[in-house]
Amino acid sequence: MSTSTAAESFAKTTFDIVIVGAGTAALPIAAKLSENPQILVGVLEAGGKNDNDPLIDTPQFLGSTTGNPKYDWKFASVPQEHALGRAIGFPRGKGVGGSTLINYLAWDRASKAEYDTWKTFGEKDDAWDWDSLIPYFKAAEAAAPLSTNPNEYPSMAGLGAVIIHPGVEDALGSEGAVKTSHNSIYSDVIPPYVKAWNNIGTSINTNPWGGDASGLYNVRLAVDRKTGKRASADSAYLTPEVLARQNLKILTGAQATKVLFKRETDNVTATGVEFVVEGKTYVANASKEVVLSAGVIQTPQLLELSGIGNRKFLEALGIETLVDLAGVGENVQDHLFVPMQFLLKPGTKTFDELRNNPDFLAEQQAVYNSSRTGWLAAVDSTVCYNPLSKIVTPAVFSSMLERLEASIAKNKEQGALTPLQEAQYAVQLDLLRAGDVPGLETLLMSKGYVAPEQGKSYFIMMTGVQHPFSRGSIHINSTNPFKAPLIDPNYLSNEFDLESLLAGYRLMEKVVAAEPLKDLIEIRQLPPAILSDDEHALGFIRAAATTGSHLMGSCALARRNLGGVVGNNLKVHGTSNLRIADASIIPLSVSCHIQATVFAIGERAGDVIKRDL
Repeated sequence: MSTSTAAESFAKTTFDIVIVGAGTAALPIAAKLSENPQILVGVLEAGGKNDNDPLIDTPQFLGSTTGNPKYDWKFASVPQEHALGRAIGFPRGKGVGGSTLINYLAWDRASKAEYDTWKTFGEKDDAWDWDSLIPYFKAAEAAAPLSTNPNEYPSMAGLGAVIIHPGVEDALGSEGAVKTSHNSIYSDVIPPYVKAWNNIGTSINTNPWGGDASGLYNVRLAVDRKTGKRASADSAYLTPEVLARQNLKILTGAQATKVLFKRETDNVTATGVEFVVEGKTYVANASKEVVLSAGVIQTPQLLELSGIGNRKFLEALGIETLVDLAGVGENVQDHLFVPMQFLLKPGTKTFDELRNNPDFLAEQQAVYNSSRTGWLAAVDSTVCYNPLSKIVTPAVFSSMLERLEASIAKNKEQGALTPLQEAQYAVQLDLLRAGDVPGLETLLMSKGYVAPEQGKSYFIMMTGVQHPFSRGSIHINSTNPFKAPLIDPNYLSNEFDLESLLAGYRLMEKVVAAEPLKDLIEIRQLPPAILSDDEHALGFIRAAATTGSHLMGSCALARRNLGGVVGNNLKVHGTSNLRIADASIIPLSVSCHIQATVFAIGERAGDVIKRDL
């Protein structure tokens, strides 16, 4: 069937549910709802379906699709005032599977206390918190058993035989859709790196999935060890059985441009979605519900194009306001990271070997093709999460906290905070004072990323703020749906975030100065010298800090009087049947890589919609 014929057929069908986007949260919803043959589900996806694509499937090829418009929306921020005016790129997956096609595979959860904060912002009934989300985390994952796929970090730390934490098997899901696993190959940097952390007092957490995500750990990966391939939302949820369902239709190459509504007494009701295929406009009709899973950038864009958002923004563009909802596009948060890169002494084997040695690459490609194992099936998996109070002195922490509290109080007095920010900052301050929840993540990648030279091996460390106090926005500045919105994370606008990154920078210096990692390092390359003066270090942070690609919060799950966009049932305030399920609903940033959290959002959303139908 031609693309235009498929689009016409899709437009002639009246679906019960129309889902915009075929990504991380959308496909769990589509798979779950289409289990009932009486529910007709239509999914609109702007990208294509990339089956058997080695650039996606091969774990070690991650990053190779970034910037390629076939796979990546190639979004970028507006110039960032507090980061030397730099525009920062935001890779976002384009295609069936969404950003699970291009992410760096890490599969983890934040701590219990972080998810429990979500219930602070929503209604009392059907609250979102750790206990309510855990069944959905488990529903999304099929963790390879530790008996056949062990965590090797305890033995690297000199703790003897590989340890299986008694709570790990209970914490992980085993019957879900997404295959997750540990590596079986680690670069030469990893054992000394693990020991260096141990030598500065950071121990291994063998069960970071059980509610406490602090410490050093071997993060699980969305990799199916039986096939050696990336486990994307596409491969996990669109199984042959699901694709064979006659009541599930997925239209690719179809970009949604507007949600259509009819007015009712108290709310507006979504009736369908306008979309464009090959330059021609169609309408997908929905008799029951429309679900936006277009992502943290395009979901608020679609809402504003459709007349839902801040009236002053909409009126300025001549868009009729159907629902005046000032929270749309606000509350944007991201994990901002500062990097360091090091040249290693000759003979240290890292993933650079695949770049440096054509024979080794050919050998490993043959291994991968025959057995789906080897170096191409492996990627880096070392993360370390630390509470800020554990990495600075008590005096420094107290001073930082005092300045932060004074700044928040001043902004509140001046009326510069939204109700949602006031509520969030109160929660964040409580987490800081308790000192148990990680506020910084440090990760390692054992290859060169910044101008690596032929024949040389590197590693890069990055530390990122997990609970930023800076808040940004995403808003349209045009009625053209094909023009990207203005993306402004407003990085480092809160001084506390900058001070926290400085603490993270100093932490990395401690790690690389510790044995036995210190003995592997030939040259500090980025920055090229130790920045002992804080002002120079802060200048480097402003010049080099970059996104962790974890944008979230642009359509927050919170009460309307706080400035939220959706309630606990994920319905957009002021609408009767428009829901959102993607990273945009996350009300407050969490200390983790967010793909597992977004899968859990999709799993829960599917059940919420089924219940209400």
